[in-house]
Amino acid sequence: MVRVLVWDEGVEMGPAVAAALSGLPGVAITLTGPADPDQGTSPAALAEAGVVVWWGGAVTATSLTDRAARRVVAAVTDRGLGFLTLSVGFPGKPVRILFEGVPPPAPKGEVRGTRGKGRVCWIGDLSASTKISAPGNAGLLRSAVLWCAGLDAAPVG
Repeated sequence: MVRVLVWDEGVEMGPAVAAALSGLPGVAITLTGPADPDQGTSPAALAEAGVVVWWGGAVTATSLTDRAARRVVAAVTDRGLGFLTLSVGFPGKPVRILFEGVPPPAPKGEVRGTRGKGRVCWIGDLSASTKISAPGNAGLLRSAVLWCAGLDAAPVG
């Protein structure tokens, strides 16, 4: 079972991401965001997750506390939490820390790598719910989640 924590800054991307992942066997999805306790990054929530799908831009750049961002980064680098972000115009704090010095990917492109013990992935230009549900994009998202979880599966269509 892969537990996916979908973190959404409050612009309703979380439900679109959850819908795209809902058909993936063996995946349990939890939605969270900055209005939740500990800004959706409580130690318990991060400990239960195998992968975080992060969608946050301008709001998280200014309102997410440094402490919350450090909790996410530490869960990735120290514990091996997988981290997947979708391209946004101005990435939030955890994205800027985990992808420091890495240029954003091209549309539908990906940047994959490791940070400490965790796998990280940045998918370009899936920052609108209509784009996530477009043909082929749900498969791209699913494949990236599996990769971040350490399940090196072939792309899921």
